[in-house]
Amino acid sequence: MASATATAHVCSPPRTQPQQLTTPFCIIRSSRSDDQITDYLDRTKFEARTKHSLVRKSTIRDALLEARLLGYATTDEELEIGLRSIAVPVVNQTC
Repeated sequence: MASATATAHVCSPPRTQPQQLTTPFCIIRSSRSDDQITDYLDRTKFEARTKHSLVRKSTIRDALLEARLLGYATTDEELEIGLRSIAVPVVNQTC
């Protein structure tokens, strides 16, 4: 019987990556108020890295609101072809 092994890799994205394409950005930004999200989108220009990159402000807003609703964020080849990721906030309930 084959066993499955799960691994995790946690790192900070390089500063050269478009932040809107990373799951950590998406899950953190989704916790902001609607006004803060609108302000961010209004003052930021987005550039594509792949044909799957989110660059339209309305699409990015939808992705942030979906992450807020679901409690996690995913990307699918938005930053690099073949790269898929997920981010889930870890909340300290004892504080």
